[in-house]
Amino acid sequence: MSLYSFLYLPRSVDLSRFKPQNIYFKESVYVDKTRTEIFPLTDDFREYMYIRSAFRVSDEEIRLSVIKDVNNTNSLAYVYGDKQGRVVLECHLPTCPDFFSPPCTVNGYIGRILKLTSDDNDEVLVLKSKTGIVARINVEDVRKPAKHKNPTYPHTLGVCLQPMYYVTDYPMLIQFFEFWLNEGSTKFYFYWESMSPQVKDLIEFYQATSNAEIELIPWSRLPVSPTVTIKQNPNAYWFRLEVFLGIFDCMMRARYNVKYIAQTDLDETIFVNGSQTLIEYMESMNKKHPDLVDVQFLSRRAYINGSNEKISHPFKFSFEPYEAFIADVAVFKKPLYTKMIHRPERDFKVHIHRSQLPELIPGTNKRYKHVDAPPMEASVFHFRKQSGMYSTGKTFNTTSFAAKAEQWLANFENRQLTSQLSETLDWVYSVPKFAHALEICRQKQNKARAQRCHNLLECEVHLDIEKETSLIRANNSWIYV
Repeated sequence: MSLYSFLYLPRSVDLSRFKPQNIYFKESVYVDKTRTEIFPLTDDFREYMYIRSAFRVSDEEIRLSVIKDVNNTNSLAYVYGDKQGRVVLECHLPTCPDFFSPPCTVNGYIGRILKLTSDDNDEVLVLKSKTGIVARINVEDVRKPAKHKNPTYPHTLGVCLQPMYYVTDYPMLIQFFEFWLNEGSTKFYFYWESMSPQVKDLIEFYQATSNAEIELIPWSRLPVSPTVTIKQNPNAYWFRLEVFLGIFDCMMRARYNVKYIAQTDLDETIFVNGSQTLIEYMESMNKKHPDLVDVQFLSRRAYINGSNEKISHPFKFSFEPYEAFIADVAVFKKPLYTKMIHRPERDFKVHIHRSQLPELIPGTNKRYKHVDAPPMEASVFHFRKQSGMYSTGKTFNTTSFAAKAEQWLANFENRQLTSQLSETLDWVYSVPKFAHALEICRQKQNKARAQRCHNLLECEVHLDIEKETSLIRANNSWIYV
């Protein structure tokens, strides 16, 4: 069975069971089995709700990753086994729309199905709204393993990458993988919208040469009619693919599978002072703060030379720039560029930089706590190639990663003995022209975010990115009702 699909119902099926009391439905809608559209039949995106995932987080509750416009006040109904009722829709951020991006009216919501029991165990959830469309979605079981008070985890350390788009910089991916694999990460969740064939092939190289589970999770744009105008396109009204809901989705997926999961970008590393590894540091923080939901790391900008900005093949990648580089003396104040390592089953609402609402501690009315990592103990080095909007002033020379860079090189060379990359792809890499233009577009949008939605679609239309580079796009990953 596919992850999700539109529900094709024969005429003989009684749809009355999909009509919970006090919920308004149009006349029963039957979908022709020959129908092939994967996009809504009307251009009014405010009518629809878009659902990506469903997670069984406990015996009593299922949570959904939902996107909808704030002006859509329709109800969402469900049928799950013998249970039926309304899905409770709760804004994922403190407000919808977000206080920092008011023109972005297409927002992430957490759908909650409550008051279930352990006897309710269907694999498929049926959903319907006022549009009359009936859809179904598989439910992923992320409940605490039975009979384990203190469960063991398949993975101690993992990484969650927020939805990636226009990723062509495969050299950056090499340093990312070698850093995290060397730190002991054995699980990677790659949320992605678009990437180059070279990036995809390199990810497959690491799938083949590491002992880690590397999971590619499509996070496509919202489905629209091919004739839709930008004014009626919901992708022009959500903030960067609704990145915050993407992280929520990842944390739900990682529950009881990964003990500590880092939420970072490709160009970020976490440095621990002293002799502790990152896992050892997290274990010590967890012991010191047994009720922590996450550890928050302050970030500083780091600057390396451009030796990998032009490269003929991945196996020519140099780790020397990481042996000695320049970094800002001061770290950014929270929440600027702050990054976190989470205990995912203790998360409820999450953000890429800010503290959000944790789960309640079982058996209490108290919530898990956010914990700060003192920057003298551990901090983020942000190896950003494009200049950012903020600066902290003075810099210093550092060899913080000198020993690790040697380990990265040795590990990378060993991988080359066991697997090869595609011989048909053009591996010659230089920073594409659109990268700088895209960053300028993003910064302009950021400065005007009170007047216009900070979205990718507008930048892409003006830059015509696909004329400059070949991209693999994620297939539609949303159902809509």
